Amino acid sequence: MAAEILRDKGDHAVDVERLIEVYDRHEHRLEQVPLHRSFRQLSTQGLHLAQVQLMAMATQRELKPVPHEIAQRAYEKMRLGDAESARAHLHNAMRRLAKGHLPVTPP
Repeated sequence: MAAEILRDKGDHAVDVERLIEVYDRHEHRLEQVPLHRSFRQLSTQGLHLAQVQLMAMATQRELKPVPHEIAQRAYEKMRLGDAESARAHLHNAMRRLAKGHLPVTPP
């Protein structure tokens, strides 16, 4: 499955075993948080975190952990903007439809 995800993203440079190792670490940490998530949500968030970490590691620069308090504040600010972001995406889609641009659906 990891190989399929990487192939779909067009990223062939990532070692599948490394991705699984990093994903597993993030998934385990996410499972410890006392917030109920579906398996799909947990998997999606774990894969996203693994992808971000591997991309950061690819820069060959020292990675510095962000203190939990800063990360929590950033997360809360992002969540506050969810409704606004959703409205902006909806308005953009409506403008495109009004101009006759139909959505492209994959085969």
